[in-house]
Amino acid sequence: MQVLLLSRGDAAAKDLLRRVLAARYGFGAPALDSMILSLKGRARTKIARILTWVPLETCVYFQTPMCARWEYSIRPVGLPISIGVHAYDGALYRRKQGDHVEVHHPPAVHEAMRDRVWVSTLMMLSPLVRPEVEIRRDGDRVLTASRIDTGTCVTMFFNDDYTLDHLEFQTLDIDANETKLYRLRFSRQQTDVGGIILPSVITMLWGEEPRYELSPVSVEINPTIDDEKFQMN
Repeated sequence: MQVLLLSRGDAAAKDLLRRVLAARYGFGAPALDSMILSLKGRARTKIARILTWVPLETCVYFQTPMCARWEYSIRPVGLPISIGVHAYDGALYRRKQGDHVEVHHPPAVHEAMRDRVWVSTLMMLSPLVRPEVEIRRDGDRVLTASRIDTGTCVTMFFNDDYTLDHLEFQTLDIDANETKLYRLRFSRQQTDVGGIILPSVITMLWGEEPRYELSPVSVEINPTIDDEKFQMN
């Protein structure tokens, strides 16, 4: 697989990466510089002090190196639709609810969002094959991916058919102001979405507590996205 010539890692890590890329894409892994991904599912949120599942629709914009924007809407039963936007432009994290925009300046928040954006892109697998990423094989079907520039490490676990099972790393839960295990878990079943193969269901968890379950609806690879999109403009 020609793309593996760009990866940084030993022979064992590259061999595992070759297998997981083939399990997802065959021999045509996409180069990923930007992406727009629409998803639909449910979110676990607190309503009147009770945690419950509510319908969720979201559109996520990614742009390398580490910019992202999440637009979402939830509809709790019997309540109006709640619409919000989260955006990270590589330096600042902003949240918008209604007309109110919060800007988060603390370095710990910046680092957490920077790392979560990068880790989220790894579900596409091809971002593992970049010069700033080093991979190491840590088990029969386990890869550790590290960013050379930031030192961020994420552990990726694969099924016996080399599909992605889940990935995880320690980071700050900004809402709780507490460091936790951030996990993305993926269904073994994969689906063709706009010509790109993706897991059918993506679940985000803090530790063992799921926060949302989403299925991809549409995806656009390498669209042109204006930088202002990530600055809440």
